Amino acid sequence: MLTGLDRELDRYAWAERLVNRSERPQVRLEGVRMALAAMREWRAAPARLTPMLTGLLRDDSSEVRSAALHTLAASLTASRLAADELAGLLDDPEFGAVAATALGSVGDHRAVPHLVRLMLSNSDEPRLAEAFKAVARTGADAQVPVAAARQILAVLPDSCTPDLPMRVLAAFGPAAAAAVPELIDRLEGAENDTPDWAIHVLGQIGPAAAAAAALLRRHPTQCATLALLSVTSDRAVADQYLAGRPEQPGRRDQIAPAVLTWLAEHNGLTARQHKQLLSLFRAPGFTQVKSAGAVWLHNGPAVAAELLGVLPDYLSDDLYGPEALRVFAAMGSHARPVLDRLDRFVASRHRVGMNIGDFDAEMRADERLHAAAIATRRMIAE
Repeated sequence: MLTGLDRELDRYAWAERLVNRSERPQVRLEGVRMALAAMREWRAAPARLTPMLTGLLRDDSSEVRSAALHTLAASLTASRLAADELAGLLDDPEFGAVAATALGSVGDHRAVPHLVRLMLSNSDEPRLAEAFKAVARTGADAQVPVAAARQILAVLPDSCTPDLPMRVLAAFGPAAAAAVPELIDRLEGAENDTPDWAIHVLGQIGPAAAAAAALLRRHPTQCATLALLSVTSDRAVADQYLAGRPEQPGRRDQIAPAVLTWLAEHNGLTARQHKQLLSLFRAPGFTQVKSAGAVWLHNGPAVAAELLGVLPDYLSDDLYGPEALRVFAAMGSHARPVLDRLDRFVASRHRVGMNIGDFDAEMRADERLHAAAIATRRMIAE
């Protein structure tokens, strides 16, 4: 009820009152639940409530400790603020897995050995891949995670889809080059026509996967085309693909925006390819946002007004918002007319409404968008 009435400070006060050690464990649990509800609603809540929650990690009740830990783990902001407390739980047999994935999800390298152990033990922790991606993004040493992923691939039959090891290798990209032999083996032994995981990872590895180029050429899929372009940097791959597409590729073409962006970054587009690009950009939805960066690269300030006329509408979208922000950052000072819109987004007390289907995932998506918007604003205003 307090949430619906937007009584933010009252919600904090009640949560803090209910977790008092003089209260029964069930009452303290209710206080933790109130804290989680507040964090899902208001952006300031994690900073306000994290000290209270970290104190509960030493509660006499295991149930209260667990609830407090899971609440801290649900928010990237709270996990970052409680990083040292989470690190202290990494070896805990009951709470270590949750602590490791929470710590890893904010890019803390202390979690890496524990994440590797979880992967090797076939853990069902739902955020393991998210955690590996975050530590890879912050420059964690790839050697041990890549070796663990290769170890798993080596013992799984080709008919199995090793989702987590593939995600780990993809996250580390070029640093996962040691796994190219295993990926080639899986590609050669695939029992279906679309071994997309191996192809995708080879593409993420890029030029260091050159040994797989000939094999990729034998797979006539969009995924393989994109991977081959990444591996070979051969413009002919892109030109040939786009030559076989109409001047209005349509939304079903999942890779045309990426292929056109690559061309815009490498010596530019032909007149026909430019028409294809504009066709994609002027169709609302996924392709519009994904092609916007290439439009800016190819046309420059001449299209600034058109970009600013459509991209702000995607700011609150968990999938498209980050891409729109990247385009604004690339535009630099030419994106200054969007500063007012960014300021309103950043200043909002409430989280953005999303439809991911998981309240905690929606909270983390808002936290990522909020941080990206702040960073983008800074780059535009410089």
